[in-house]
Amino acid sequence: MRKVFTTCCAILLLSAGAWAQNITVQDAVGQSPEAFIQNNLLGGGVYIFNAKFNNTTGNITTPNIGTFQSNGFTGLQMAGGVIMTTGNIDVAPGPNQGSGTANAITAYYSDPEMAPVATNTINGCSTLDFDFVTLSGSISMNYSFASEEYPEYVCSNFNDVFAFYVTGPDPVTGEEVTRNIAIIPNTIDDAHPDGIAVAINSVNPGLFGSSGGSGSGCYYNYSGNYVNNSTIDTSSYNGGLTGTPNYADGVEYDGYTAKLAAVTDLVPCAVYHMHISVCNVGDNAFDSGVFLEGGSFSAPTAAIGLSRPGVTPVHGSCPTEIPLTLSSTMFDEGTVRFSFGGTAVLGTDFEIVDENDQPIDSTGMYISNEPHSFILRGLPDADLSQEKTIEVYLATSLCPNFPQLVSYDTMRFSLDHGSDVRVKDSTITCTHACFEVGTELVYGENVSYRWEPTTGLDDPYSLHTTASIFESCEYRLIARGGTGCNSDTAVVQVVISDDNPNIPVAIDEAEGETFRVYPNPASDVIHIGAVQVQRVEVFSREGRKVYENTYDNYTGTIDIPTDGMDNGVYGVRISTAQGMSGAKIVVNK
Repeated sequence: MRKVFTTCCAILLLSAGAWAQNITVQDAVGQSPEAFIQNNLLGGGVYIFNAKFNNTTGNITTPNIGTFQSNGFTGLQMAGGVIMTTGNIDVAPGPNQGSGTANAITAYYSDPEMAPVATNTINGCSTLDFDFVTLSGSISMNYSFASEEYPEYVCSNFNDVFAFYVTGPDPVTGEEVTRNIAIIPNTIDDAHPDGIAVAINSVNPGLFGSSGGSGSGCYYNYSGNYVNNSTIDTSSYNGGLTGTPNYADGVEYDGYTAKLAAVTDLVPCAVYHMHISVCNVGDNAFDSGVFLEGGSFSAPTAAIGLSRPGVTPVHGSCPTEIPLTLSSTMFDEGTVRFSFGGTAVLGTDFEIVDENDQPIDSTGMYISNEPHSFILRGLPDADLSQEKTIEVYLATSLCPNFPQLVSYDTMRFSLDHGSDVRVKDSTITCTHACFEVGTELVYGENVSYRWEPTTGLDDPYSLHTTASIFESCEYRLIARGGTGCNSDTAVVQVVISDDNPNIPVAIDEAEGETFRVYPNPASDVIHIGAVQVQRVEVFSREGRKVYENTYDNYTGTIDIPTDGMDNGVYGVRISTAQGMSGAKIVVNK
């Protein structure tokens, strides 16, 4: 049973602008196929082996494969890469000299794998074969197919052929299948479960040529993927060619496809075979070729969750936790190896530990597809008078049978002294009541505060706060540095003198002015006599405000009804033009 991969292609649009310069080529004669692929085609996330050119592992002997450089020519949308042709690659550089140019080579290869898709005998093939393994579940390669058979032989029965055949286990069924992944973008549907293969008869100007029109597999709807480079008068072809030919200098070929991306789904760590082939059909009269973008045969390298963009700050001895997880559930486990660089020195300026606080060394750190992390922190004796840098180099291979397939990543950190903080223990003594508490910040930067408990405090998140405290108690002020990990706690004792709920009428001095709170105990009404009153507040023993009123520097007696107040001890806080003071009073109704 032949099973289809989930496969897609993406067209990479041509940019506008002047086209100038001609491409240059250099044949690969004398190079081994494997070294040639690794140096010129291979990208990240892939390991290749068993490479062959024209079905031999020996050094390349014919000039129908090599490299190209675009030299500023933008038509191919590639800076350079690999070129494979049905003749000598010397035919490829522009300018276009006209139709039908060929540069056949004597020792050509006939590819049996292309015979089933050709309409005549196979000649002048250029083929690359290799096995490959990826860490992730897909592979892609950017390419452009070009031919001198454009436009005359569009929809004829003797066009040159090319394909990218991938053979290996289907990611859904596990069955071994073969599929051509050089297909027109967005053509996989019920009528074409494998998509429509890129060919002269399928990607063309949208008209049949002077020698075509009756061939099989003809499509005229994909001219958007075609670049016309022909000087031939096509006005009589199937209604005429719309638009103006480009007549570009860059390449000799009369037409070529826009840059396309061949993509297919795979099983991670499974072995697949790639067969890339371009062949003449019938004769060697018209050359064809395929351009493969350099470094584009690649798989996603983020198979594990190592990436941490930018530079992460590490402050002093603050433990900075760094997530480290497998980002793909296709893998169960692996080991990440660590090495270090930067201006900070491991063991002198900083340390790195795993989740169990164990030092991480060159043996690395085991991870699974569950969340993991490691911790960086500065050491107490580190000289951090100036910021230092830490670079963590990570490497892992998740395919046990292919340790050569390694994924790399680099994380960068800045290490500085952070923000240490100290606050001072203190004792505050008040008569009858305290209306302000606080302590001294000895040192620290960007400090945040939190009082515990918060009872009786107006602002529990400041170094100093107004309060309504009527009994001796203890508070703790927790101060935390701006980095969030350096902290200190001050103990603040509040001592209330004359701490007796049965005190007589309370008389206190406020900036030299006298106020009176009476009677004590009070039953129905609390009377307050004071000068230049601005605000009066009454608080329960728990710090709950049960009464509040404001005044415009009132002088005289204020009456506060005890309605809604339970029997017990209350505190009265009086704000006058001269300051704040207060007293305790007992309500006994």
